[in-house]
Amino acid sequence: MTVKRKVSAIEPSSPLVPRKLKYSSKKTTEQNKFAKFRQTTFDKYKDTDNADIIGPDGCQVFFSDIGVSLESIVPILLAWKMNCARMGYITIEEWSKFMKDSKQVAVALWQVILADKYPIIKSFMQFIEEKKPIKVINKDQWASMLDLCKTIPEDLSGYDSVSSWPVLFDHFAEWKKEGL
Repeated sequence: MTVKRKVSAIEPSSPLVPRKLKYSSKKTTEQNKFAKFRQTTFDKYKDTDNADIIGPDGCQVFFSDIGVSLESIVPILLAWKMNCARMGYITIEEWSKFMKDSKQVAVALWQVILADKYPIIKSFMQFIEEKKPIKVINKDQWASMLDLCKTIPEDLSGYDSVSSWPVLFDHFAEWKKEGL
């Protein structure tokens, strides 16, 4: 003989009923913003015939926009760093994978593109390596780096922390001035 159990109705507020969890967090929002930025930048340079590739013309515009000569070693180094299957072509997958780790990408690009022109970059890279103040480079830091390089000398004599620089740059300036 089997034992019959009385089954009661489970209340919706009961701990036995799984609740829908909301995963809207700041991290997710930042990831979405960066994914949109990554796609927008790809779209700016993509080929008109194939929307999944940045072709030679797009690469030329990209390097022109970031101030890199096609005759320099930089395009070759970037193609290698991006694991491009073909020189002069960047697929959406290669672009996305490369851009996913924004800190690594930023450091690599800044070292390759800016380090020879602007000595302050070497100090900034040293700061990033020693202090590890961040996990990612945000859009504001990306956009402001070239301005920092062009307007502030390596000794930071013209740096004003009251100006609208990203907080990361303020921390860098403090670190640099402590070391002087």
